Amino acid sequence: MRSRLIKTVPALIVFSILLAVRPPLQAQEENPWNFLRDFQFVEGAVSPLKDGYVAIVLHDPAKGMFALVIYRGVCRGRDCVVDNPKAFIAVESPGHIVELHVEPGAKLESMILGFQIS
Repeated sequence: MRSRLIKTVPALIVFSILLAVRPPLQAQEENPWNFLRDFQFVEGAVSPLKDGYVAIVLHDPAKGMFALVIYRGVCRGRDCVVDNPKAFIAVESPGHIVELHVEPGAKLESMILGFQIS
């Protein structure tokens, strides 16, 4: 019994050290909004949505991608006031979805209801 305990204790110590120094999970350390850091605002591509949301189109010319970012906000005429972003959808030029993020508790379907590109 004592020899089994002597063999088990060093293994537990090594296992504990490995757990203590392991890197944090990728999902915990990366902010999903960093994906949009190289995107640029597309002039005139702001659209009010239903239920107090505003959609803004961004473009990353180097990657050939567009992103639709949805904010909580209001528009009066051509002026819009927005709050923190709630969701984004990034697509490649052919229209393939590359990245999609929705903040916890937000419902994408209700945000994009009635969105049109003109």
